[in-house]
Amino acid sequence: MFLKSLFNSSLQLPASVMVALCLSTPAVGAAQSQAPQGVRVTEISQDSHPFTTWHCARQPIQVRMVGQFMEVVVGGSSQILRQAVSASGARYVAPNDPGTEFWSKGGQANVTWSGTELPVCVEDGTLMVPMRASGNESFWAVDYDRWSVTLSEPGKPPRSFDVKGQSPQGDGWRIQAESGQANLYLDINPQLCVDNMSGQPRPYTVSMTLNEQTMQGCGGDPARLLQGVRWQLKAIDGKAVTTQASLEFLADNRVAGSNGCNRIMGSYALSGEGLSFSKLASTRMACEPAVMTLADTVDQYLSGVRGFAFDDQGALVLKTEKGELLWQAIDTATKS
Repeated sequence: MFLKSLFNSSLQLPASVMVALCLSTPAVGAAQSQAPQGVRVTEISQDSHPFTTWHCARQPIQVRMVGQFMEVVVGGSSQILRQAVSASGARYVAPNDPGTEFWSKGGQANVTWSGTELPVCVEDGTLMVPMRASGNESFWAVDYDRWSVTLSEPGKPPRSFDVKGQSPQGDGWRIQAESGQANLYLDINPQLCVDNMSGQPRPYTVSMTLNEQTMQGCGGDPARLLQGVRWQLKAIDGKAVTTQASLEFLADNRVAGSNGCNRIMGSYALSGEGLSFSKLASTRMACEPAVMTLADTVDQYLSGVRGFAFDDQGALVLKTEKGELLWQAIDTATKS
């Protein structure tokens, strides 16, 4: 992928990029005299320069460093970025595409790809923060921001715990925090969790242990279960449909897509009560009568969205006042 992008004339890399990618740091110690003074571009491989995976909600991207440059691969398309000035973190920008940027800070990154802002990206194995978790046993809630955990319980003032450590635990993480003589532990697993009162899905299963009492709950931002892919409509109230209707949940709480005939756009909101759309609008193109009829039905269902769930195959189920719409993830939300 790297070599293909490097020699793709459409990238129009400056000569300095080509030269820098061919240089390596000489070896040190006894082996220095035997080490080659340069590394041929053809020697760059996954073994010598491995990719790391970052997750922009449901959108995976690949990132690796090659000398002072960064290669980013999104949806099969690759770009070479070079470091740019930033007030904090590490910022890389494509030389010939200012609309492509990777700006990382502590295991999380803001990524813009050809002018499209992706959901916040986290490096594989990194917990997305800040994170809120809650449970319905005694109705507890915690907010975690790497340095502290704030516990909220009905009828009690919020309690702040200082984080003493975060460690891997299986596929997830364990957070240890203290406040005076009180010890609090959060065990977080990246597994779909459904709130047992509201039915709201969330990306993490969480257990909180406070002074040896353990309570179960769910955590993480439910929007990350929706963002980063394009959803195509497959069924209405269990009946399969053939349509080009699709939806994308964008990073700034906008929703965009098609009702099968016209483009639609609007905004969405997530709360403890569920999911809702607002300010939905569409273009006014004419289509075949059957297509128009189905598009009108899609519009009617979308205007009454109240929540969402996932079936056993991972398809998205939008629950509406009129019934259910079944959507399948078919593509990345970002066009290359």
